[in-house]
Parts: sequence; structure tokens; C-alpha cells
Amino acid sequence: MIDKLRIWGAGAGVFMAATLAAAGLGPALAQKSVEDFYKGKQITLIVSYGPGGGYDIYGRLAAEFLGRHIPGNPTIVAVNMPGGSSLKAVEYLYQVAPKDGTHFGSVAQQLAMNAVVVDKNTIDLSPTGIRATSVRPSTSR
Repeated sequence: MIDKLRIWGAGAGVFMAATLAAAGLGPALAQKSVEDFYKGKQITLIVSYGPGGGYDIYGRLAAEFLGRHIPGNPTIVAVNMPGGSSLKAVEYLYQVAPKDGTHFGSVAQQLAMNAVVVDKNTIDLSPTGIRATSVRPSTSR
């Protein structure tokens, strides 16, 4: 039962990442129609965990079918980028990846909560207004 919940949770993370990526594409698409923009393009889905896990399975599943539901039917390629509990992928997406709507990612669900709850942040993505951390809050009292 726990494994099913973990897999479902990973799927929810991919869905959320795809939704957020789609919402942030406005500036890239303002100059031409969505179909013209994506026709013949390759979109990269960064999966923030290694091959074979729940995030990888859902990321590859999304990559296989998501392109059919985007005007222009772009090819979506899943690329694994494990490291730092998703922070390596987050750092890549915000500091290196093109900001043209051709890259999005699936990252750890707890990153947003950690940024709010944990005082000790290890990576500062200030230009994006996002602070991320790989440190988990202590559950001991």
C-alpha cells in the first residue's frame, strides 16, 4: 500500500510540474501560435531521480503521451538528472535550461514545503524568487 502511495505521489509531482510548465509558457508563445511554436520541436522533461524509480516511470509515461496533447505535437524526451534530492535538476532548470518553453521538470514534492519550513537553506535561487534545500526538518522532539 505504501509503495502504491509513493508511486501515486510521484505521478502527482509530474502532473504538477507539467501544469506549471504549461502555465509559464506565455511569453515564449506570445509571438506566434502555439502550434507553430511546437511543430517539429523537441521538449525535454528533466526527471530529477535516477532510472527505474517512481519519478522515472511517471516521467517517461508523461513523455510518451503528453506531446499528443500539445498543439504541434512536439516530441518529448525524458532525461534523468539525479542528485541532491532534486536540487541538481532544479538548479539546472532555473539557471541553465533555455527559458523558451522547451524544458520542464519533475522534482521532489517536498521541495516547496522544505523551502518554507526549514530555516537552513543550502541553495539560493534568488533570481527566481525560489529558495530550495536538501535538509529535512527534524521529527524528533
